[in-house]
Amino acid sequence: MKTATRLVIILLGGLLCLSGASCKKKAAAQPKTPEEALLALRESLATAPKEVQSILYGQVDNGIRYGKPQDAIAGLEKIAADPGVNEQQKKLATDVANMLRAKAGTP
Repeated sequence: MKTATRLVIILLGGLLCLSGASCKKKAAAQPKTPEEALLALRESLATAPKEVQSILYGQVDNGIRYGKPQDAIAGLEKIAADPGVNEQQKKLATDVANMLRAKAGTP
C-alpha cells in the first residue's frame, strides 16, 4: 500500500513539474493586441523604479481608459527613455506605443 501511494505521489509530482514547464512557453508568445502587450508590459515593469510605475499607472492607463491615446503614447515614450528600464521593457513599451498608434490611426 505504501509503495503504491509513493508511486502515485511521484507521478503526480512529475506531471506538475512538466505542466509548469509548458506554461513558460506560452508566456513567450508575441502579444497580438495592445491590451495583451500592455499586460506583458505591466508584468515586466513590476520590478521597475517607482517613477516608471507611476507613469504607467497614471499617464498610460488613464490615457487608455479615457480615450486619450496620445497621452498614453507619450507616457510609453517616457518609459522607453528612462535609464532605469532594461532593454526588454523598452522594447515592450515601444511595441505598445506602436500598437496604439496603429489602432488610433496616428503617425
